[in-house]
Amino acid sequence: CCGDPLACDFPSFDVRDFALAEADTVIWAATANGPARFAERTWRAERNGANVTDSRSIEALGTDVFTATSNPSGVFRWNAGAGRWAAAAEGLRPNQGLGNRVRLVNADGTLFLCCVYGLFQWNGSSWTGTGLEDVDVRSVATLASPGTNLFAATASGLWARRDVGPTTTWTL
Repeated sequence: CCGDPLACDFPSFDVRDFALAEADTVIWAATANGPARFAERTWRAERNGANVTDSRSIEALGTDVFTATSNPSGVFRWNAGAGRWAAAAEGLRPNQGLGNRVRLVNADGTLFLCCVYGLFQWNGSSWTGTGLEDVDVRSVATLASPGTNLFAATASGLWARRDVGPTTTWTL
């Protein structure tokens, strides 16, 4: 899959996740030894940045690419201009790990982070709570349905976010 073995810089074949970016012309992989990018005809390890190893999840949101690791504050955003990862963990608990099942999900143009201590939404500069904190969230999906538009998978079952008047509530 790498073409010329001398040109291949794929960090690990233990691939946990992948994402398409830049109008589906670039593929990114989250691997045990960090993220990798396939552009043109070769893979290239993209580990520039602090602690961007053991990548568990990777997701594109427009032209931005995010990766998540299991360690505390382990979310990073790719800075294409600088060619390196920058911390993108604002709004998360600074001293608590995200867990081995941490997952980034692009649901209809909104980026979510599922981790051992809740579900968070990227607002462009930081992560904000969704009302489902202190729950081990494993995945999230949206549904085009009035009143119920977001579902979260957890160890205790499936949670549905319902809009009731001006407030939002989660029901199991």
